[in-house]
Amino acid sequence: MYIQPDVLVLDSLKAEYFSNIKDNEILLPNFAKYPINDRFAIGHSKIMEIYGNRYLQLYDYSLNNKIHSESYLNYILRKNGVIYREIKFRFCLIRANGVNYEPNILHNFSNDKNK
Repeated sequence: MYIQPDVLVLDSLKAEYFSNIKDNEILLPNFAKYPINDRFAIGHSKIMEIYGNRYLQLYDYSLNNKIHSESYLNYILRKNGVIYREIKFRFCLIRANGVNYEPNILHNFSNDKNK
């Protein structure tokens, strides 16, 4: 599992996320997709090694492409035949100064809890 260190987690992780992952699959959040979310992932060690070491191919990629984190991750996953499945696992970015970078996610979470 990978998660950015600058997030406030809003949902509990479900145990089923860990037990139902296929060998060539990665689980990604179902929000903030540009085209996919690159802030959190769950997968088997082989897939997570691809996810975690994607920077090793970044220079070659940059020779012909504009660097955009989410698009680059999408490229790496496709290149390696990794299928991604989206899951409901919400969090929001909290910057070093304590400011919530994505207040709409926290607001939507608060509204969902009241339903």
